[in-house]
Amino acid sequence: MRRLACLLTFFAISFSFSLSVAAKTSGCFDNKRFCFELTPSSSSLYLVTVQRKVALPVALTLYSDTLFQIPTGKDALQSKAHVNAFLSTDEAIPLGVVKDTHAFWQSMRVKWTVGRIDATHDNAYTYLSPLQPAGEYRIVQGFNGSYSHSGASRYALDFAAPVGTPVLAARDGVVIDTKDDGNQGGPSTRFAKHANYVVILHSDGTTGEYYHLKY
Repeated sequence: MRRLACLLTFFAISFSFSLSVAAKTSGCFDNKRFCFELTPSSSSLYLVTVQRKVALPVALTLYSDTLFQIPTGKDALQSKAHVNAFLSTDEAIPLGVVKDTHAFWQSMRVKWTVGRIDATHDNAYTYLSPLQPAGEYRIVQGFNGSYSHSGASRYALDFAAPVGTPVLAARDGVVIDTKDDGNQGGPSTRFAKHANYVVILHSDGTTGEYYHLKY
């Protein structure tokens, strides 16, 4: 009886150890909006693919010091510091290969945005004011505003309105991202990370972003 107990204990410890060192083969981002998979493609390489899990377009860039181009024939592996992908369907997209799964997960970084990278704005669309009645709210910073409307924010508009004023969508679409837990604000970039927002994807692939919100 003692011998049997020892054998069972040893088996349990060995089994637990095997699970702890198993290679990680998948990882998801942004509440499983898209996921990476590592699949053995040969005796020493893993194929890296990415697949969206939500029916919305996603543009992303993957960075990794361990990523190589998918080999063709017997040519030597070529490093691939980053790769771009546009997820417009639910099909998995191959990005490259890696030798070491652990090193890949340790080194990889991802930048992404929801929307189409090839979006063309529908200039014929007439936007409504997000604050109604429109004539009661003054625009205090417009396109290319010198204070903060440059670069990606060059087409932003800032309205002056009392706290508690309802904010409406200026154009119809699908809500693709929100933040509602910010409780700090002020006229400084140090508050940017606290900003509450709603992002809406439009039918032409562009997005409307509504910031400076209080929930």
